[in-house]
Amino acid sequence: MTSTRLILALALVVLATGCSDDGAETTTSTSAAPPVTTAAPETTTTAAPATTVAPTTTTTTTTEPPPAGPPAGSVLITGEEGVFVATLDGVAAKVIDADEAAVNGLIDFAIDDTRGGIVFQPNRGSWFFKGSDSIVYWVPMGAGAYQELLVPAADQGLALEDVAEHETSTAVYYTRTEGGNDPAATLQTLRQFDLDTKAVTEIAVVGGWESGSSPISVGGTSIVKNSGAEGFVWIDFMDLTGVEFDSPANPLPVDEFDCFPDCFYYADLSPDGTKVALGRLAPNADGFPTTPEIEVRDVVTGDLELAVSLPDVAAFPWIHSLDLSDTHVLINIVEEGSEYPVATIVDIASGGLTTYAAPVGGVARFLRSMPDLAGVPSWP
Repeated sequence: MTSTRLILALALVVLATGCSDDGAETTTSTSAAPPVTTAAPETTTTAAPATTVAPTTTTTTTTEPPPAGPPAGSVLITGEEGVFVATLDGVAAKVIDADEAAVNGLIDFAIDDTRGGIVFQPNRGSWFFKGSDSIVYWVPMGAGAYQELLVPAADQGLALEDVAEHETSTAVYYTRTEGGNDPAATLQTLRQFDLDTKAVTEIAVVGGWESGSSPISVGGTSIVKNSGAEGFVWIDFMDLTGVEFDSPANPLPVDEFDCFPDCFYYADLSPDGTKVALGRLAPNADGFPTTPEIEVRDVVTGDLELAVSLPDVAAFPWIHSLDLSDTHVLINIVEEGSEYPVATIVDIASGGLTTYAAPVGGVARFLRSMPDLAGVPSWP
């Protein structure tokens, strides 16, 4: 099933603005892509409101069409066969095809660009993949092939972290690792690439020698990063300029880090930044950390809005990541011996009583826009 057919089946209307991909810095910029098939530049079109005038009066009624978007709880899943769109009722369709038999034929991570396109990365480990092995790619809305979006220098590694809408722009957030073979000189920075202006902004240093941060989530005017060093883990909240702030919702306040595994140690922000999802693997009846637990809290007050304990995972698991939307929260759990996680999606309104298993294995992220591509692009 193509992504276009899926959109028709789900009766979605996607509104997106066009964008291009010229880079703005010498070490992380967009280079010329191989020949691709692209659509004409997209424009934002707003239909005139329907107007009905009563025959015997001068009353005018204006009706605006309701906003449309992906169904609540629908996800983008990156697995060994490519990238899929999936809904809570089990409908799944491939939107990017990956050739697992090809060299470098798998995709590690993908996220929608909030505009009907997809940003993806074949090799997300910035500590291990450098140069051309660490490129971030983009399939804009209406395109039928990928193009390079973020290209590091030969001694740099990139990791795609998030894409977030702001008031006047959409930004891609990523970490860049550099320093060559000298551990003492290793540096990891969080950076922002504006899809409209092509400007690159360095936000903060988030890692270095024997330390690092990922995943990193952006919502509203806030950032939350999951960090680790020398066997310890912690969570930090920052504003968009990289200034840290303390939140009552943080189970690991500023300058505290030694509570693993008793505390919650994974975090993800809601799109508007007002809520945070927290996760951990709690001990089961035998004392083994195999029970996924999730909380959702208010970032400002720390008030608990959801607490749910999921069934034990049979094989020794670890948490890949969380994701939080306005209506659902999900946890990506990797079982021992597996390469890709399986996501469990929790309905917040049910108090955690209603859960769904993702129909496709892989890294799941909630959709902010439905991918609207020209066919199914192939990787590589």
